[in-house]
Amino acid sequence: MPSPTSGIAAAAFVLGVLLWRFRITWPGFLLLPVGWIVGAGISMMYMFSGPAIENNREQIPFNSVQWIAGSQDHGTLWPTRLRMADDLVNSKRLLGKSKDEVVALLGFPDISHTNGSQKTIEYVLGPERSLFGIDSESIVVTLDANRRVKIVENMRR
Repeated sequence: MPSPTSGIAAAAFVLGVLLWRFRITWPGFLLLPVGWIVGAGISMMYMFSGPAIENNREQIPFNSVQWIAGSQDHGTLWPTRLRMADDLVNSKRLLGKSKDEVVALLGFPDISHTNGSQKTIEYVLGPERSLFGIDSESIVVTLDANRRVKIVENMRR
């Protein structure tokens, strides 16, 4: 589904072309450059604000059953985990839970690391939410020596 701001960028481009085509003028030599500048400016605005607008539109509250099943996917760019990640991290609902409780909520982790007494488990979310999303995002859960959740953070890799 196209972003709402893509329509604005397209409209600005069409307006610039129509102004040029029908010779609606200021001084004639200014018409074409002004049309292109307006169209380029609105296109740039879309490029940099579009991902943030789309991210806000795609967010859904965390639900353990849907997280594990992946039942709320919106194509490959908006998998269920990515759509729920901000709510899960911001709610702090995992802090203080045991590893078994985390696995019961989120399913088995995709990646596990151990560094001395500190263990991290990682859940891959999907593609990075940005203009040039070439990396992926993960939720990294850090467990303390008692195997309780100490830190929950969203990481880009």
